[in-house]
Amino acid sequence: MTEKESRSAPVPSQRPRSPRVLSRGGATILLDADVAPGSIVKLTPPFGRELNAEVNGVWTDQIDGRPRIGVKLLDEDGWFAE
Repeated sequence: MTEKESRSAPVPSQRPRSPRVLSRGGATILLDADVAPGSIVKLTPPFGRELNAEVNGVWTDQIDGRPRIGVKLLDEDGWFAE
């Protein structure tokens, strides 16, 4: 592959294999800010305490064109930690 070809090659999608909104250890979140994979974000759900999560995917939805991130909660008990 030439240098020109590598610059114009599409970036592979980081979209999860299956759509999800919330799981025990993570979530997909619509976001209107640029966040890099590996970043740590603080989430405050309406039903609990603040949680730290690592961004493990960033993509733009092909249907609505809105940016999304996938996060993995850093607490091993996920949303249900006390």
